[in-house]
Amino acid sequence: MRTILVVVIGAQVAFLAASFLFLSLRRWRDRYERQTLQRERRALTEGIAGALESPPKTERFTKAVATVRFDTLVLVLYDFSGRVGGDAWERLVDTVRSAPGPNRDLRRHVTSRLWWRRLLGARALSIIGGPDDLFLAKALVADSHPAVKLASISIARRIRDGRLLADVLNQAIVSRRVVRGYMFDTLVTARRELAPILERRLTVPKSVFELRDLIRLAGTLATPELLRPVLDLASHEDPEVRGGVARALGSFPHPESRTALLQLIRDEAWQVRTRAATSLGAIRAEEATGLLRGALRDHNWWVRLRAALALRQLGPEGLSELEAGAKDDDRFAREMARYTLGLTEAAVADYLT
Repeated sequence: MRTILVVVIGAQVAFLAASFLFLSLRRWRDRYERQTLQRERRALTEGIAGALESPPKTERFTKAVATVRFDTLVLVLYDFSGRVGGDAWERLVDTVRSAPGPNRDLRRHVTSRLWWRRLLGARALSIIGGPDDLFLAKALVADSHPAVKLASISIARRIRDGRLLADVLNQAIVSRRVVRGYMFDTLVTARRELAPILERRLTVPKSVFELRDLIRLAGTLATPELLRPVLDLASHEDPEVRGGVARALGSFPHPESRTALLQLIRDEAWQVRTRAATSLGAIRAEEATGLLRGALRDHNWWVRLRAALALRQLGPEGLSELEAGAKDDDRFAREMARYTLGLTEAAVADYLT
């Protein structure tokens, strides 16, 4: 019995000693990591400051790039990327990419089996990537891990290549709504490169579901070459597609847009009529005054509201129609006209956002 007790006590003492040693080593390692990080960040920050001087002094920055760890380099550059731009930033990028170490580490991270290393590689490409990194960027956009895939979308802001944008667009279409919105926001920054890709996709969509999102993106871009493909869909059999067209045309102040919207405000689907009324007000289509006045009698409340708001956007002529509507024999038209006339400009702006 005494032997067992001695063994138990010895085991407990050994465990406590091992725990104390582990915690001590952990604290020493954490302190060492903090000191190393501070030293590397200071070296990089001072080097960047010198490289941004006029004339630039890149010696310290070049030395720091060659000696610091890759994760520290990405962390510091990511922080500076929001404050430095243009030629000054490109000089920093050229210095980094001319060093063999960062390029080697970048490839290792992008092709790593560990998702957090690929995540760091995606963040690096989003700030220092170039045309030669297209293959790596496409691999990250198609990554199986959602965090890596989401981070890689920002690479499209840096690498303006149609093949990469097409991949991002494909991923956006099949993503959830919140992620899709983020991807679309990123795609819009490459307006010039994206427009021809989107034009082709609108002509031959893979599904109605895809078409709805493509039309929404086309309305956000609102480039001239996208007007015709959007107009061609104004008579689509799916009411959601027609509604998307009606909404998108509000970003195209063109005579053909007005003509199409004057037809869509007569559509059998109330959602389409609602969006058409909103777009007619957005493009200030004064020729639609009569139709909007008639829409105050629509059986759907949303159509009546959007028609009334559109009339307010049309200026004096629209206001006079609203005032006439306030005396209309139709109770619904009369109440909507009075309600809209009583709104402040701020309230109208809230409705239109």
